[in-house]
Amino acid sequence: MIKKLVTIAALAMLLGSPTRHALSASVDTLNYSPINLASWKKDFSSGRHSVRFKDARCEKGHWRVDLVNSQALPTVVYYTFWTEDSDGDSLGSTTGSMHLGSKKRDSIDMKISCDVDFTNIKISMKLI
Repeated sequence: MIKKLVTIAALAMLLGSPTRHALSASVDTLNYSPINLASWKKDFSSGRHSVRFKDARCEKGHWRVDLVNSQALPTVVYYTFWTEDSDGDSLGSTTGSMHLGSKKRDSIDMKISCDVDFTNIKISMKLI
């Protein structure tokens, strides 16, 4: 089975700005335009697996996002969400995994306060 680590500099990059795929943990500081969370979505692929992140929203004070597996194959998603201070040091993170059966949808509570601008949330994701 092919395994591919996809590190995304920031969720904001998923909003139509160019994305970067890298195996390093370095993150560039970029400026982004305001986002429309109602229409936000982004597809990720790794080998035969594909997952769509969509419907970012604030629920009960925390950011939440849906993951959709539109493939006929089940997929396991390993994820980390985090924020950084101005020096690039982590202010906290949420790490976990989720099994998405074929043609399934589920939500992830990022456990990051809605007081944090959505565009400042970073993500590292691995699909197998």
